[in-house]
Amino acid sequence: MNGARIVVSEQATADVLKDCDAITSSIKKKADHYKRMSRIFTILIAGFTASIPVIVGLPIECDWITRTLPGVLAATAALAAVAVQFEKPQERWNLYRRYQRILEGERLLFTTRTGIYKSRSRDRRLARRLTELQLDLHDEWSGLVPRSADVASSASGLGGLRG
Repeated sequence: MNGARIVVSEQATADVLKDCDAITSSIKKKADHYKRMSRIFTILIAGFTASIPVIVGLPIECDWITRTLPGVLAATAALAAVAVQFEKPQERWNLYRRYQRILEGERLLFTTRTGIYKSRSRDRRLARRLTELQLDLHDEWSGLVPRSADVASSASGLGGLRG
């Protein structure tokens, strides 16, 4: 009978570690995505904005290059800035990376039987902790999602740029 309990416990440990690894991997992918997105938008905004005075100052008699192209670059940079305001890639990158590190720490505590994971019920404790962390992450993430009122006010503000 005692051998059966050990097998069940080992299986529970393997299952909860598998869940922990899957959750951590998913969060890491999201953090990497928002890191990439943040850097791309930053480079795009800075590059397009910095290139406008250079293009305008070119000694070329071509209206398309000296007038139209800077306008297109400015509009693209403005749209990228709006996308950064809505998507908040820097904040999301930070949020997901922080939770990735927290989960990695929980896994280490669990595998070394440290802290709250010293007891026999450590599998259930980790499972409960994973659930708590996922809910906390969702609550923090939902604070970064733009509200419909914010979207509507930004859309009406862009109308002023046309005229």
